[in-house]
Amino acid sequence: MRRPTAALMVIVASIAACSTPASPTATERAATAEATPSPNPQARLEGQIAYGAGADHQIFLLDLGSGESRQLTELTHEDARLTSGGPLRPVLSCAFGINGLAWSPRGTMLAFSYGGCDSVVHVVDLDGNLQHVGDGRSPAWSPDGALLAFGPNTPFCMGAAECGQPPHPGAWNLQVADGDAGGPPSPMMADEATSWAGQPAWSPDGTRIAFSARIKDGAANAGLFAATWVANADGSDPRHLVNGAWPRSWLQDGRLLVTEEQTGVIHAMNVDSGDAEPIGGGLEGPVEVSPDGTRYVIGVSDPETGTMGIQLMTIDGDFLVDRPGSLGAWAPDGRAIAIETAGGIVILDRDGNELQAYPLPVPFNVYPIAWQPEPGN
Repeated sequence: MRRPTAALMVIVASIAACSTPASPTATERAATAEATPSPNPQARLEGQIAYGAGADHQIFLLDLGSGESRQLTELTHEDARLTSGGPLRPVLSCAFGINGLAWSPRGTMLAFSYGGCDSVVHVVDLDGNLQHVGDGRSPAWSPDGALLAFGPNTPFCMGAAECGQPPHPGAWNLQVADGDAGGPPSPMMADEATSWAGQPAWSPDGTRIAFSARIKDGAANAGLFAATWVANADGSDPRHLVNGAWPRSWLQDGRLLVTEEQTGVIHAMNVDSGDAEPIGGGLEGPVEVSPDGTRYVIGVSDPETGTMGIQLMTIDGDFLVDRPGSLGAWAPDGRAIAIETAGGIVILDRDGNELQAYPLPVPFNVYPIAWQPEPGN
């Protein structure tokens, strides 16, 4: 076991979080439509996958049983209008569109942020009814669906003197709203020691929430951007875990996944002891870890052609498959992963075998992807 170490500059994390996959060419789209088979009934895939797509970036729902997609939203730039002022992030460092797409635990609603580096959080139901929640990004549902937490739009600057002060206490802290009503949000905690919070992640049992916030002992840790903190579900007892790392998600065994800023390596951390085990990853590409922590998929690119691909690995470093595509999302139970490839969505099982391939009606700018929880969970 070893503990996570230090830091990667903020602009790397910002661009990685907001970058837009390159649109496939017309030739690639035509080849995909011709070559991709119809869903195989023997695969018996059920449920829905939500994804963003299109030049104007809308949310679509893919029915895994029928293979049909339907457009869920009719978003316009008015839906990205911010309700508060203050210093904004550089508009050129993030793509405009949908990010942070997250299903509610019962699979009846989707939360997402819409905009650029400064964005607006919305909730949409399966009939397309849109509800504004507040300014922010990275929405996360509590396991019971009662609460929706998200990070505020904090200024993009390196020093407190440059950024000024929040417009009111807690404005730059983690925000939380009623999961059913949607809003208005309020600060989960008003302690300014935990300001600049973001990237919330609820523990599987709903008793804790992890988030990124300011580093501890900043003068002694020059060059680090953020730290990982954890608090009780109601925001009480916020506790610093590690500098130079940000939280991702929790594994089924209760460990927290964090990413080292300097190396991009993902660690599984016991939040009580602080012990951490390296899982995989690095700066070469984005990573998605399976919910049970036994597999991970890493995005790679050919340095000569720029072609995007994915590699599926076991946690022990065994190579399983290498194929064209971009990262998508694991099924909630970890039995399969959905990836985007040449404008379609392909489902692989946990060993890399192709289960199903789905052509999409709008086969470009396909990101993000979110797999619906099974009904009743």
